Amino acid sequence: MQAALVARLAAVFLCFAPGTLMAISVLPSLRQLRYLVAVSERLNFHDAAADCHVTQSTLSGRIKELERLLEVAVVQRHTPAVRMTGAGG
Repeated sequence: MQAALVARLAAVFLCFAPGTLMAISVLPSLRQLRYLVAVSERLNFHDAAADCHVTQSTLSGRIKELERLLEVAVVQRHTPAVRMTGAGG
């Protein structure tokens, strides 16, 4: 499981910064990336939040922070489904 998580997180970094280095101050937190992976696996904020042992509003807020930090939408929020954008998935 850890190897798969590391591979997914590496893919997220490569997706957001192809061929470039991001300054340390703008790197997402490991928690934000774990939440992003959970959302991409479940495609549902409620289920992803349960997997991460946080509330849905906490998970959604951290994903929004991640999107502001990276200046790109990583998920398309559609009730009841969630879709990953090209940058997020």
